[in-house]
Order: sequence, then structure tokens, then C-alpha cells
Amino acid sequence: MDRLMEAKPWKKVDWWLLGAVVALCVVGFIAITYATADPFTGGEATFSEKLTNLNLDTVKKQVLWFGVGLVAMAFMALLDYTALKDISVWIYGVNAVILLALFSLATVTRQTVSWYKFGNIGFQPSEICKLSLILYLGKILCDNIRGERGIQYFTDALKPLVVTGIVFVLVMLQPDMGTAAVYVSICIGMMFVVGVGWKIVATLGASALAIAPLMWFFVLDDRQRNRIITTLNPSADIGNTGYNVHYSKMAIGSGGVTGKGMFSEGALSQLNWVPEKHTDFIFSAIGEAFGLIGGLTVILLYGLLIWRIIYIGMNAQNQYGTLICAGVASMFMFHIFENIGMTMGIMPVTGIPLPFISYGGSSMLTNMLAVGLVMGVKARTRKIY
Repeated sequence: MDRLMEAKPWKKVDWWLLGAVVALCVVGFIAITYATADPFTGGEATFSEKLTNLNLDTVKKQVLWFGVGLVAMAFMALLDYTALKDISVWIYGVNAVILLALFSLATVTRQTVSWYKFGNIGFQPSEICKLSLILYLGKILCDNIRGERGIQYFTDALKPLVVTGIVFVLVMLQPDMGTAAVYVSICIGMMFVVGVGWKIVATLGASALAIAPLMWFFVLDDRQRNRIITTLNPSADIGNTGYNVHYSKMAIGSGGVTGKGMFSEGALSQLNWVPEKHTDFIFSAIGEAFGLIGGLTVILLYGLLIWRIIYIGMNAQNQYGTLICAGVASMFMFHIFENIGMTMGIMPVTGIPLPFISYGGSSMLTNMLAVGLVMGVKARTRKIY
């Protein structure tokens, strides 16, 4: 306990980082409320009458998960992250076993086996696995760094690739292409920070090109292949695989510069033209309700979030702290780029949530724990900044 409290993390809270997280969550509450409201029929309705259109059940659940997440964040910040390094292999191993057990214990939900169900509560272990992967990859990379030159031998790079590959395959078999891609982005980001020799980069690049056709024909299912094809040719199948993106872009475009507002008549999100409007496609609802200004505000808040994580990582007291921040930043950056990109048709639809904004308990909890890890890194940094 003395070791945990020695850093006094409450005295080194990064208020910019915490402020960005809270602001994004508040945006999420507003966007979820807008997206799940009953369609506004117009007319001379009073403000109180307009409020009756709002369905608050979903946003209440999100606020509850936000509260749980804050507690989890504080707990993670109190933990000595260097102690987690020693048990990271066990954390990773338990997560891998839980992922494997999904295939015999989980209930099929939306054509995937990604969730454990406990009554009305669902738990997605692939979300928490992102953190276990970050912790274990950090240990592996620290143990294999060869001085300032980073990783220079393919044998040193092989272990992090295998560790990432195991959970990648388990999640792809669910199938969940989006989360599997997040694992890859975490591995690439952390290896980039450590530094990898050009021969290894060339070998990995050539291997990826060789594996790509095999992935296309033997790993991806028809639904996943069609989503990628639709990204390259959005008008190919608007009535089927292109439906989501088509109406998502229409909703964003209809918002203009300032948006339609919370109580607009004929909102595509509220009329259910936009699918998964409060989860995967919530950025469409933000663009429709608050326009270009609202969308840019969200992107700026994410910029602040990523900047603080990178800055804390650059000033960490050890390489492990730096790698944790690199993994968390890589995770968030991929989520943000992929989610916003798919709502605008420039990335394939993968179904990964927008951090802190999309509705979802597993996602909120994972994101809060990730920020708690970063807070813990700063709390144990000697430099005051």
C-alpha cells in the first residue's frame, strides 16, 4: 500500500487530459440523447413539449458507466504500473483464455460471438484485451531493446508479433475485423516508438503484402469483403452494403455549418435512416445536430487528448511508461480515424466505437482504464509539468 500511495497521484492529475475526457463524455451524452429521441414532428410546440420527445433510458445507462469508469480510472492511476509489468504475461494469458472461451460460452449476437451475457448486461472481453496487450507488449519490447538502436534483429521482433497475432486471430474468428485491426495498430505504434531496423520493416512489409491475398480469400467473410469494396466504390450497392454509409453522409451533410439543432424536424438520425445512430455511427448524429462546428470541436478535443498522452509518454520516468502511453495513443488514434472515416465513407465499416462518445459499457470502461494507466505514468514521473 505504501508503494501505491508514495506517488500521490492525486497531486499530479493531468487536468488537460481529464478535462478532454470529461468534455468528450458530455458530448457523448448529448449526442446519445439526440440520436435516441423520438422524431420531432414540428409545429408550434413549447420547449417542455419538445423535451417529452427525449428518451433518456439509454443516456442514463451511459452516465452510469461513466461513473463506474471514473472509479476505474482512479483505481488504475493509484496502481504502480511498473508492478503490472511483472504480471503482464498473466493478465494477457487470462484475457486470451477468456477470448477463446467465447466460442463455447458466448451467445451469438449480430452474427458474432463477441459478448458474454449476464442478464441484461453484456461484456465484450476483446475491449479489455487491448489493455492487456499494451501491458504485455510493453514488457516484451523493453526486454528486447538493444540500446538506443531499438530492435535490430528479426528474432527480437518475432515475439511481439506472435503475441499480437494470437489475439488477432481469436478476434478475427468471432469475426470482429475492427477490433483485430486495433490490436495491429497498437503493436505498430509501440514498435515504432521503440525503433525498428529498416531490414525488419522491409521484411514485415513484404510479408504483409504476401499475406493480404490469403486474408482476402480465406479469412475475411463475404460481409467484410463487401464492406471494403463499398469503401472503394460507394455507389456499388447503396441498397445493401452501402446503405449505412450513404445515409450517414447524408446526415452529416444535412447539418451544414451550424447543424440542425436538438429538435429539428425530419432528422435522419431520429427517423432511423442512419443505422446504429447512438453507437458506431454517432458521429453522423453529431454532424447532423451540430454541423461542421460540432464535428470540428470533437476532433479538437481528441487532438487535446492525444497530445497530452504523447506528452506524458515523452516525459515518463522509464521506457515502460513511454510504451504504455504509445500503446494507448495508438489505440485511440486508430479508433478515432477509423470511426469518423467510416461515417464519411473513406474507411471500411468495421463497427468500432468512437471513444468516450459512442454508447457502450465495455468501451467506456476500457477507455477510462486506459486513461487511468496514463495518469499513473504521470503520477510517477519526477518532472513536474
